[in-house]
Amino acid sequence: MLCCPPALSALRLVGGLIALAGVSSTARAGSIELVASRPLDFGAVVVFGSGTKQVTPDGVVSANGLASVPGTREGPGEFVLRYRPDGRTRAALVLVSITTVPSQTVAGSTGSLSGLATDLPGGPGLVVGEVRPLRLPPCAESVCETSFRVGGTLTVTGGTRQAAFSFPLQVTARLVSEF
Repeated sequence: MLCCPPALSALRLVGGLIALAGVSSTARAGSIELVASRPLDFGAVVVFGSGTKQVTPDGVVSANGLASVPGTREGPGEFVLRYRPDGRTRAALVLVSITTVPSQTVAGSTGSLSGLATDLPGGPGLVVGEVRPLRLPPCAESVCETSFRVGGTLTVTGGTRQAAFSFPLQVTARLVSEF
């Protein structure tokens, strides 16, 4: 009987596991859908010089150096992630990333967005373009949903008229694996 050296046997074992992992990932039939419910809204503001306004993922709004116009919508961007498992109770790993325009000019005022924050697991801070893993718990239904919110800080300069700032957030989600 021929026997392989232990190192060669370990390489064959690892190669076999990689091949098995490849087979299981191509066999998945689950899907995800991402729906944007609301943009990140800072409402209407009036600024003389410069100022900042922060909207947190849980909806807390604070302002410094500018006046908020009452009655305008302020709030975090909201998203719903729908997961359709492949028919069995499955957990899933999804990669989520966010992009947006860095600034807008409205009525002579320029607003720049920074300090994105989210209530996704993995920490509150979020960098535009960063990929954040999201583990979805086992889903026994035909469709399971989870939602998350995104806040940020608006820095406004220039202008003396009312300007409303709303930043569209482009969020992508990719199903990586089911387990």
